[in-house]
Amino acid sequence: MSFGSSVAVAANSHKKLGLISAAEQGAVQDGVTNDAAAVIDALALNATDTVLFTGPCYIGSNAAQSAIILSNLHRLNFLVRGAVLQLPDCNGVAIAPTETTEFCPSHLNLSILGVDTATTTASAVSQTVGSAKQWTLQFTLASVANIDVGDAVFIDPTAGTGDYLVVGGMYIVTAKGASTIDVVSPFADSSWPTLTLSAATVTPIKTLVQWPSDRISMRVQGGGIREWSKICCIGSYDPALGTPSDGPDDGLQIGSAPDTSETGLNESEQSNSGCFWASLSGWLNLENNAVQNSGGSGYFTSCAFMGSGWRANQAARSGCNTVKRCFVIGNNQGLESEEGGHIGVSNGGCVAGNIKQGLYAIVGTITSSGLAVLYNLESNVDARNGAHIVIDGANIKGGGLYNILIYDADVTCGASATVASDAGTFDVLIGEGGSLNGSGASSLGASWSIDHESGAQMIDTDGDLVRPISTILVENNGHNVSINQSSIGDGNIAIDGSNVVLIKSNGTVRPTVNNSQDIGANGSEWRNAFIANSILMRSPDNTLWTIKVDNTGTVSVT
Repeated sequence: MSFGSSVAVAANSHKKLGLISAAEQGAVQDGVTNDAAAVIDALALNATDTVLFTGPCYIGSNAAQSAIILSNLHRLNFLVRGAVLQLPDCNGVAIAPTETTEFCPSHLNLSILGVDTATTTASAVSQTVGSAKQWTLQFTLASVANIDVGDAVFIDPTAGTGDYLVVGGMYIVTAKGASTIDVVSPFADSSWPTLTLSAATVTPIKTLVQWPSDRISMRVQGGGIREWSKICCIGSYDPALGTPSDGPDDGLQIGSAPDTSETGLNESEQSNSGCFWASLSGWLNLENNAVQNSGGSGYFTSCAFMGSGWRANQAARSGCNTVKRCFVIGNNQGLESEEGGHIGVSNGGCVAGNIKQGLYAIVGTITSSGLAVLYNLESNVDARNGAHIVIDGANIKGGGLYNILIYDADVTCGASATVASDAGTFDVLIGEGGSLNGSGASSLGASWSIDHESGAQMIDTDGDLVRPISTILVENNGHNVSINQSSIGDGNIAIDGSNVVLIKSNGTVRPTVNNSQDIGANGSEWRNAFIANSILMRSPDNTLWTIKVDNTGTVSVT
């Protein structure tokens, strides 16, 4: 018996098997004819039966039909590839499913698509008014003809100066002028960064979906979806107020079973597989998590996760999320890998203005390439408890407390990673056995704190072990300090009390004008200083002198 005839037998036996044949309800299933009415009729026959599709059906639904179908998606079984659920232009009012949308294994044959729209370009942006978490941005566009108030827009900055990437992401349009649109950014800092935008691609997103309160918007358990594209999932959480809302708790949950995530991952220990592929889509203003993956795989390209009250994008347990050219802005936390999860970031993008960490790994891994991690209020990069983070070609700047924070974990800087000298407390803080390998970085900030007693260590840009720099050593603890690198530049070594100090350098000791190095107290000065070349020393009038000793013991000062 052929596969086709087997399908026919199953379809005709629906009364016994709890199946409803879509064909028997009038679905043509040729991939062209709109089968939406037949699908609605089939779903209405019985509240629990599964609707069986044996051909590549096209479902071009209106807003009311879309709400019904998304609420009952778990009842639709697609046996062959090529099925398409086409969601409509919402005219600024979101489609409103009444139940969580559940994805099943057969949905790997299904694509759910928003309305196709023509892109335009932005040539400038201005920050007009606002404060933390409610900045009003005005974009100047080549055309506003295809954009209406209430639509979403996905903005991908391609050129500019300063920190122009922080204006990327997906926004709801709040006002429209002759050549401008206004949006509100959840960027969490109390001051707006200096930037100039000279070019950006702007894609109008006409399809919005909003699930009710106390729901996960979408859940993937043991199944998946072939494609989710050009759709904005919105909640009603207000980042400026930081209060609960009547919108959905989570945007997308992959691989786990709880109905809500109010108590986090521990609410359910069940973990399942599942996969989800998304492009040009957004998850905005969710009360808890925009995306939470605790056992499956998620692939997100040119997406935005903004304004959520908890995590923007999380991978936990065996979950793995791939994030390409995405924007993670104004959430409580940015990208988080936890409990063995992994997040891979590529093709740039931006993680900025989140209330806590930008990149956060705790017993998990994050690998990133070309990513801008900017102005996250606690730390830009935070690795803890055996986590591993790779920042390759990244721009790390403006951490509220730390640009890089490491405890009992390790961070590796790949080619040309740049860590700015502008964090609120330390550019780099390493403690409790943490390790930073900065050998691939072009800069690593100026303010470092390394707790060498806990086993923390750092490999500097020369590939040499540095331990410690900018560390306060407590009085009378008898510390032995060993520093090995080609040069000791602006790093402070402040030793308070009777400490024995051993400094080895293959280069020069170079104190700067406003950065003195006080080593030891009376009776506990340097015991040995092994300098292979020369000592550079400044006199009180700031004259720089070079002191050398030749092989005969003759000292020369120049």
